[in-house]
This record gives sequence, structure tokens and C-alpha cells, in this order.
Amino acid sequence: MTVPRMITQDDVRSELRTSVYPEAVGAEGFGDEDDFFASGGDSMDLMRLLALTQERFDVDVDVREFVEEPTRERLARMVWRELSERASGR
Repeated sequence: MTVPRMITQDDVRSELRTSVYPEAVGAEGFGDEDDFFASGGDSMDLMRLLALTQERFDVDVDVREFVEEPTRERLARMVWRELSERASGR
């Protein structure tokens, strides 16, 4: 029997950086702390980004919370928080 590996916060960041962001909006121009909208993202890109994030990680992403600080790092923290809460049974 293979024991599944626990996902880490770095795994979340890496998946967002290498897969989710490029698929949703293109990776160029988006650093971890760069403002999503100031870097060229628009509302349609945002919907694709959040839908892909929810699909990849099986989490609910609060659009309003992300828009308060629209960075890849913020999104990673939001995903990690939800995954951690689920793992702890909250």
C-alpha cells in the first residue's frame, strides 16, 4: 500500500507558480508578491485563476478575500489555510 504524501505550503506555491497561473493567465509578469491586476490580470483572468485553483486543490476560494490582496502568495496562503483546516477537522 502506498501512503499518500502530505501536501506542503511550498507544494501549493509551486503548483500555483508552475501550473495554475500559467494555465489561467500566463506566468510572465506575475511574481509571488505582484498585484494580480497591476500585472495585467483582468476579471476574466481572475475567474479562470480561481476556478483552476478550486479545481486543483478542491478548495473554495473567497473572491473578495483574494481581491483585498491579489497576489500569488496571498492565494497560496488562502489555499493552505483551507487545506490545513480540512486536515485538522475544522
